[in-house]
Amino acid sequence: MKKRKRRVRIGYFNQILGEYWSFSPWLGAVEAARKYDVDLISFYGNAILDQENYKEQGNILYDLAKGGRLDGLIIWKGHFSANLSEEDFLAFCQQYCMPFVTIEGSFPGYPSVTYENYRGMRMVVKHLIETHGYKKIGFVGVDVESEYHEVFQERYRAYYDTMQEYGLPINPDWVKPWRPWDDLYGRPPGELLDEWLQGGAAAELEAIIGVSDPTALWVMEHLERLGFSVPHDLAVAGFDHSAAEKSSILPLTTVDPSWTELGAATVKVLLDILDGKPVPEKTEVAAHLVVARSCGCREENITLAGGYGPKSLPFITGKKRIISEINSEINKALGRGRFIEPHGPAAELLDALLAEVKYGKELFLNKLERLLKAEYMAGKNIVLWQDAISILQNLAIPAFLRGKARKKADILCRQARVMVANMAVRAQEGRWGEMEETINRERQLGLGLITTFDLNQLMDLLAESLPALGISGFYVSLYENPVFYRYPAPVPETSRLVLAYNDQGRVELEPGGL
Repeated sequence: MKKRKRRVRIGYFNQILGEYWSFSPWLGAVEAARKYDVDLISFYGNAILDQENYKEQGNILYDLAKGGRLDGLIIWKGHFSANLSEEDFLAFCQQYCMPFVTIEGSFPGYPSVTYENYRGMRMVVKHLIETHGYKKIGFVGVDVESEYHEVFQERYRAYYDTMQEYGLPINPDWVKPWRPWDDLYGRPPGELLDEWLQGGAAAELEAIIGVSDPTALWVMEHLERLGFSVPHDLAVAGFDHSAAEKSSILPLTTVDPSWTELGAATVKVLLDILDGKPVPEKTEVAAHLVVARSCGCREENITLAGGYGPKSLPFITGKKRIISEINSEINKALGRGRFIEPHGPAAELLDALLAEVKYGKELFLNKLERLLKAEYMAGKNIVLWQDAISILQNLAIPAFLRGKARKKADILCRQARVMVANMAVRAQEGRWGEMEETINRERQLGLGLITTFDLNQLMDLLAESLPALGISGFYVSLYENPVFYRYPAPVPETSRLVLAYNDQGRVELEPGGL
C-alpha cells in the first residue's frame, strides 16, 4: 500500500456493541486500522427511525460524521437500516458525500462486505444429511412469507435449496417463524414452540436447524425441558458461533462466519477504494463449519485428544520439515495468526519437550507455564493449549521418540494437560473477578448518574468514574438550544464543551464550558 499524504480517518456506524455479531467485527476493524495505520472513529447509536423516541434521540450522533473530517464510512446495514426502505437507506449513506462500504447487507452498485451466509448454511444441511443420514430436517426462526431480515432469508434459501438438491421433502409444518426475542404472534414464542414440539414435530423430525445460535439454543433448551435428549432423540444446529453457544452445557454444531475477519476485510476494501483501486461489488469472508455434540458428533478437540486426525507425517522427511509441520498444526489449533514465526512459542514448546525427555530438569513444564502466563496476560484462551498438547502427542512423540523416552513424553503430556486445565480455571476465576469489579464500578456510576441533577456534579462524577473503567480520554459537549431530534431533522448548529479529559487528566475549562 502506497504511503498517503495524510492520515486516513474512517467512520464506523453500528449499534448494540455488546452483541457478538457487532462486537467481534468491530474488533476486527480496530485490528485492521492498527495494521494499516489509520484512524477508526466509532459511532454507536441506534437503528434509524427507531420507534422508541429516546433511542432515536441518540441518533443525532451520526450527524457528527459530517463536515469533511472523515475520508470514508463503514455502515452496518442489517439492523441499522431495519426501518428504512432501500432508497431511504441509500439517501442516508449519500448525505455524507464520501465513499462508503456496507456490512451484512448490500445495495446494487455499491461495495459491500459480508460472510458466506448461503454457503455456511449449506454446509450445516449437508453435514446433517451426509454425515448423519438425516432426512427430516426442520428449520426454526424465519417467516417464509414476510421475513424482513435479508440475512435470515438467505439462510432459509440455502436450507430449502440443499434439501431440494438431495431430493428430501420439506413439510411446511417443519418451518416455523418463532424466535426467542420476537413476540409477534399473539402468544409467547416459547408456548408456541412447546406446542409444536409436543404436537408431533419432535417425534417426526430427526434434526432442527435454528436460523441463529440463540434460536437453536432456545430450541435445544425447550427440547430438554420437554424430556427429549439432544442429540439422541433429535439433533440441533445453529449459525453464528456466538458467545451464547459457548455458554451452553452441550456444545452446538454451528457455522463460524469469521466475524473478526468481516470487520478487517471491510476496512481493507474501503482503503482500497480510497487508494483508487478497483474493488468487487460484493466481498465475502469465508465461513467455517464447527461440528459439536448437538448434531451427534464429538467436538474436534475431544477427537484430537483421542489420537484421531493427523497421526503421522508419512510423506515428510527431515527433522526441520517435520518440526515445521508440527508447528503449523499447533498454530492452526491456537487460532489465526498466533505464532507464525518459525522459532516462535510453538517451536520452543516442542524443543522443550524433546530436551526434557533427554535431560530432565522440568524444561517442558516450565516452558509451558511461561507460555500460559503470557497467554493469560494477552487475554487469550488458555484452554486451546489442550489441543496443542494433543498435537504433540499425535505427531511429535511418534516422529522423534521410541521406547522409554516415548513413555516419558506421554507422561509429560498428561501432566501438561492438568497444568493447562488448572491454569484455565484460575484464569477464568481471575476474569470473573475483574468483571465483577468492572460491573460494580459501572453500577456505582449508573446510580450516581440517576441521582445527580447538578451539571457540575455530573461532570465531576464522570471525570472520577470513567478513568477507573479504563476510559483514559473523553469529552462531553452539550448542544445549545436543543430540540427533539428525529432523522432527518436538522441538528443544532453549536454546542458547548463542558468536560474534557485526556492522558494528563482533567482539562480546566472556563465556568460554563467552552
